[in-house]
Amino acid sequence: MIWAFDGFDDFFDKYGFESNPDEQVKYDQVNVWLEGIGALVRRGLFDINLICDMESFAHAVIVLWERFGPVIVEFRERFSLPYHLKDYEYLYNAIRPIWLEHNPARARGRPGVLLQVMPTDLDNMDEENKTNDNTEPEN
Repeated sequence: MIWAFDGFDDFFDKYGFESNPDEQVKYDQVNVWLEGIGALVRRGLFDINLICDMESFAHAVIVLWERFGPVIVEFRERFSLPYHLKDYEYLYNAIRPIWLEHNPARARGRPGVLLQVMPTDLDNMDEENKTNDNTEPEN
């Protein structure tokens, strides 16, 4: 789902239902899924820290909102839908500060690049977060 576009009109010219229905369906599926997770977080049914522990997921939420958020906000304004994907935005706003606090070296994103492959440096991971599935728990 790496799309090149410049603003709202360009996005819908290239990826809207009339021009590219297959891609629009993919876009909608991701948004609806993230909207649902955002609603669960907002209502306290999902712990935001648990979501942030899933580093790749948290990073994807951040990168996707930063890429598509301006399109979503413009959509709200143009079509008078002030609550459109508000829980997705809530999810982003809840995740971002926690994720950046735990990943300061990864805070340097590249706008326009959806999913960045970032190396994992296990040597720098906090000792309390390290686990070894091959050892017996200490009593």
